Order: sequence, then C-alpha cells, then structure tokens
Amino acid sequence: FASYHLNQPFLLLYQYVNPKVSAIRKAPDLTKVAQAVGKPRRENCGVCHFYGGGGDGVKHGDLDSSMTNPPRTLDVHMGVDGLNFVCTECHSTDGHDIKGSHYTSVGKDRHGIDIPGRDDHNRASCESCHGDKPHEETINNKINDHTDKVACQTCHIPTYAKGGVPSKTWWDWSTAGRMDGDGKHLKMKDENGYVTYVTKKGTFEWGENLVPEYAWLSGEIRYQELEDRFDPNSVVPINTFKGDYNDPDARIWPFKIMRGKQPYDKGNNTLVISHLFGKEQ
Repeated sequence: FASYHLNQPFLLLYQYVNPKVSAIRKAPDLTKVAQAVGKPRRENCGVCHFYGGGGDGVKHGDLDSSMTNPPRTLDVHMGVDGLNFVCTECHSTDGHDIKGSHYTSVGKDRHGIDIPGRDDHNRASCESCHGDKPHEETINNKINDHTDKVACQTCHIPTYAKGGVPSKTWWDWSTAGRMDGDGKHLKMKDENGYVTYVTKKGTFEWGENLVPEYAWLSGEIRYQELEDRFDPNSVVPINTFKGDYNDPDARIWPFKIMRGKQPYDKGNNTLVISHLFGKEQ
C-alpha cells in the first residue's frame, strides 16, 4: 500500500499494517515498476474503456474487447492488418491531459489538420488528420459540402456493436427484487451467456449491429442532475444535446441511446441513487 504526498519532490512509501489482519502489505517494488513502463497499447486503455458500465461492451457500443486486435474491416485505423493505430495516436496527451474526452466534446473542429503550432494539441477529431474537405475533388464536389452540417462519423460509422460483442440497450429497474424458489438472488443469462436479469438490478436487453440514432450537436451536452425536477409522466432525458440546423457550431452526429426505467423520488420528482454495494451510510 503506497501513501504519497503530491506536494513533495519525491515519493514517500510506507508499509501498511491493518490492525484487523495479521498480514503486512509491503510497499511496491518501484524498480520493477519502472522497468515495466512502456508505451500504452490498446488493451491498456481497454481495461477501463472496453469494460465500462459493468462488462464487455456494456456502455459505449463502439468500444469493447473486439478492439484489442481488430481487423481493418472492424476499424480502419486500429486494424492490425492496416494502420494498426493505438488509442494515443489520436487521443494525444499533454501533461497527463488526454484529449478527446466526451466531457470536452466539440460539434465541429475548426482548427484544421494537426500540424506543429496547432493551438489545442488535439488529434482526437477526424478533421485534425483529414481536414474539413476530406474527399477527392470531383466535377460535382457536393460531398465535401456536407462536412459543414454532417459529422464524418454519421456516414462512416453506419452501425455499432459490430465486432461480435453486443452492447446493453435497455435496463429496467422496476423488475428488480425477484427471488428463486429458495429465496435466493437470481442471475439469468441468455443463450450467449449475457446477463438478462439480476435480482438487485432488474432486466437487461442487448443488441448487435445496431444503427445509431441521430441528433444535432454543437459540443454542449447537458446532464440530468440529482436535484433536477422532472415530469414523471414523460420520458426523462438523462443527457440532452444542444444544437440545431441554424447553429453554426452544430452538426448531425450518431449516438447510441440507452433506455430504461429508473427509480425516482415520487415526492420531489428527482432521480435517486440505488445503493447496492458496500456499507450502509
């Protein structure tokens, strides 16, 4: 167990002794750690991002274990029989700030191709490599006009969850609580081994080779917060996207939409957090 002080010019390490456990957890061998340092690979990023939301492919739909060693037919940039990119080829870093986060999204990258001196040091957009006129000039060059209102991904990612790993599309908390005949928790799976019911969580549905849904996005996304009130008789959007045709910063983007039924506070008409694990607060 390592304890460290960020305001010190060196790392202070201690052995941790748990008074309830006789075993001693020794400080890590920093020499061994240093000798194992290397450039990040796809599987390094994938440890978290491929398995976000509780399992392989659950959350994103376009990030799952099939991206560890994908063929070019699955990913034109990461394909091992093609460019064989790793994530950091595009998600460049600057002082441990990794570019391209969903929380700093842009609807339209106006910075152009990434060259020395580019002011945002960001390659996490199609335009940063291909520019805003990526198609070859033709007699009727209308196709390049579309980049002003249509994101590249809208045409070039026609389906998702297409690498043999399904993505979760539905979560119904209202069915939670069922027990088996012995009064024990249930865990049910489909014919492919994907979980479709858990007593604590309810019912799940999965999908493969799914067509995205489309919306205008200027880069600004609003998130439903715990104190936000809503009409319980209508569908509650957890995320909403700002942008429309008249917004110069907006373009049509593809999205995976996750739907479900979620517990809420009937008195305040606000969302609640389900406490499933750990000690009672």
